[in-house]
Amino acid sequence: MWGIFIWKTSGTPGSTQTLRIALDYTANVNYLGIYAAVANGYFAQNGIDIESALKRMMGNRKLFIKLLCNFGRNYGGIVEQIRGALARQDMALARSTVHNLKGVSGNLSATKVYEAAQDMEAAIQKVDHARIVAGLDQLEELLRPVLEGAMRLSQRETPQGTPSFSEGLPAEDVSKLTALLAEFNDLLSENNLNASREFGLLKKHLSGDEYHASLEQIEDCLGRLNFKEARRHLAFVAQALGVELP
Repeated sequence: MWGIFIWKTSGTPGSTQTLRIALDYTANVNYLGIYAAVANGYFAQNGIDIESALKRMMGNRKLFIKLLCNFGRNYGGIVEQIRGALARQDMALARSTVHNLKGVSGNLSATKVYEAAQDMEAAIQKVDHARIVAGLDQLEELLRPVLEGAMRLSQRETPQGTPSFSEGLPAEDVSKLTALLAEFNDLLSENNLNASREFGLLKKHLSGDEYHASLEQIEDCLGRLNFKEARRHLAFVAQALGVELP
């Protein structure tokens, strides 16, 4: 909340006095957890470069919290999923799963996890079994503190019973939004000018404050025909919604 403070400088009788006005900002109590965590280096201890992450998200702390909470909820079993795919010798699935993890950890500036996932993806592509085994163990070790930090933040910042974007929505609406995201992403990857029309449809389904900054960035990118940058901002929106994009 904002407060206004007014004071006067001292002066001799009859002299002109200067009136000073200052604005003071007090952080929203709903997000005190993240301010305390930043001040105490909590995210750095858990492998996340929060300054880099917030810069990437245009300073949108609300979006950062949502992405990190979603990460804790959705990626807790990711290593077992990769192991399962490798055990079935489904290298394509293993690689795509690692690729998704790389993208999400990169968005969150979980740098060490990102680098480990990048190495793991290369090892799977080359079918280097020794490197895959060592890389998976390293990935699990580096991922653990990030997940623990994300889960703790999720428990502190998310009220009990807070619904996901899909809860309370008809299955048809959820399916439509997911399809719009995927189609818009495909158009951006193809540098297709029809992306602007698809973006107009997508905006009608996203009214939350946490998406506002990213949507503005996407719109600006489309105006400059910078489809690559628009796709990067779209990844934040999709991740906040819990939707995986290729």
